[in-house]
Amino acid sequence: MTRSTHLPHPSPDDVRALLSAAGLSAYAAAKNLPIGVSANMLQKALKGERQLSGQAWRLIQITLTQSARDDLPPPIIKGMP
Repeated sequence: MTRSTHLPHPSPDDVRALLSAAGLSAYAAAKNLPIGVSANMLQKALKGERQLSGQAWRLIQITLTQSARDDLPPPIIKGMP
C-alpha cells in the first residue's frame, strides 16, 4: 500500500520570504541544502521561471527553519535522535 501526501508548491514570494528570514541568498542557502537543490534552481524559483516541487520545498523548509524541524514526527526507530 502506498500513501500519497500532497505537498504544495511554493510561490516565488514564499521562497523569497524563507530565504530572507534565514538571512541567506539563493547561493548561500544552496550550500546547506540537500543534493538536488541547487542555487540555480532557487534563483529560477525566485524569478518565477521554475516551480519547486512540494518535496523539495519541504526539504528546504526543514533544512533552514527550526519550526519546520519541530513539526516533524518523532523517529520511528528507537534510539535515533
